Amino acid sequence: MTIEASATKETNRVTVLIDPETLLEDRVKIVRELFPANRKEAMLAHASKDSKGRSVRYFRYMDYQELQALLTQGEITAADHPHAEKVFKEKRKEIQWALGHFLKKQGLLEKFENDFKTLTENFTIENYRKFVQTKLPRVELFRLHISYPGADIFGGLTGLTSCSMGAPFMPPVEPTPKRPNPVGMAVIEMVIPDEEVYLDPYFKEWALREMEKEVMTRRLQKDWITTVYISERQFRDEFVRDPRSPLFPYFEPKIERFTDDWIVGPQPCDVLQEWKSAESIAEFIPIAKLPEIDENNPILQKPLVEK
Repeated sequence: MTIEASATKETNRVTVLIDPETLLEDRVKIVRELFPANRKEAMLAHASKDSKGRSVRYFRYMDYQELQALLTQGEITAADHPHAEKVFKEKRKEIQWALGHFLKKQGLLEKFENDFKTLTENFTIENYRKFVQTKLPRVELFRLHISYPGADIFGGLTGLTSCSMGAPFMPPVEPTPKRPNPVGMAVIEMVIPDEEVYLDPYFKEWALREMEKEVMTRRLQKDWITTVYISERQFRDEFVRDPRSPLFPYFEPKIERFTDDWIVGPQPCDVLQEWKSAESIAEFIPIAKLPEIDENNPILQKPLVEK
């Protein structure tokens, strides 16, 4: 099979995978073909380890449009966010005001007054990202990313993409063809190189961030994916019930077993919620990156991207 034919075949499989009309068992089969179990095990074996010796896994909760882009393009960044450009044009004045308000609140407006003035004279999404990534201390960029004028309110503005560490923020949601909006939500599991992940040392100041176990990266790569969870049951069977999963102790002792295939236990969403409240993100950070959560680390005062 030629390279072109192989690429076409994979693209076709991705198209079937994200089609809400595709049967669940067929979507699971496609996931296993795209990301075989032996490949996942090899990736986890070579992944960075946390303080408890566990392989560090990252997760991204995403809609099928973002999933399709990642699987077909091989890499996506916040610049590929499907709604970022549109939202920026619609909310341009609001975003500009919000950034100025953030700088003033953080005591940074005077320091970056000239740079901010230059930005406002040609206020594009590209220039916005260039300003926040090359001018602001990275610790302020991290604060901006989760604040009102940051990434998730308006959709991918800062150029950073959020992921969860240890377990996903939410379990996957299956597509439902009969609903007005049939698009589902998938969860990708990844092994990401340490140098591609950014940590906010002030996570304890943000209760939601601590619960989400949120970290940031500037891109996502298909090659980092170990598997994709596309249904709650698949997520339960393959991740929650994996003894290596941090969710395992919150699920397995509570199940009632009737047969090997028929068990009753807590809902994955409830298990996630209990785990998020009980454990800290600090327990899942790669050992090599622990210095990055030191509030006195001088790198936090440097921009994320050096000119």
